[in-house]
Amino acid sequence: PDRAPQVAAILADFGADAGRMWSDAEVRARAELALDGNDAFAWFNLGSSLVAQGRTAEAAAAFDQARSLGLPWRMLWYQFGPFEAYLAEGRTQDVLALADEVIRITDSIEEIYYWRARALLVLGDSAGAREAVQRSLALAPGFAPAVELLAALPPAG
Repeated sequence: PDRAPQVAAILADFGADAGRMWSDAEVRARAELALDGNDAFAWFNLGSSLVAQGRTAEAAAAFDQARSLGLPWRMLWYQFGPFEAYLAEGRTQDVLALADEVIRITDSIEEIYYWRARALLVLGDSAGAREAVQRSLALAPGFAPAVELLAALPPAG
């Protein structure tokens, strides 16, 4: 407790500037890749850093490299950067393929259905998007992105 102000000041330096944080993470990932260009985690971390900076084309390429090197089968249970990057780059079929791959293993991750719904919506499949987002909300009724997406969908009919 007596050092709380010092800890808060240190954390504030990082928390106050998310851009700096992601830029620093990018630098670190690139340094790791300079040591081992076959490190799937470093490629994935680079992709995550780039997507957070809005550099989705570069992020998608980094995620492609990470996936080609092999990632643990649970990786996309907790990390959704590839979905965001691929969707931003118009790679809706890749989003659907990734979502379906995860759903084959487990059907209990609300974010996966959310990203599937977004891709289906881009493809003009409002009914499929509605079904996917409703599944997302069945898993997590308060999941705000899914609530917002459902509200934005055209009326069922």
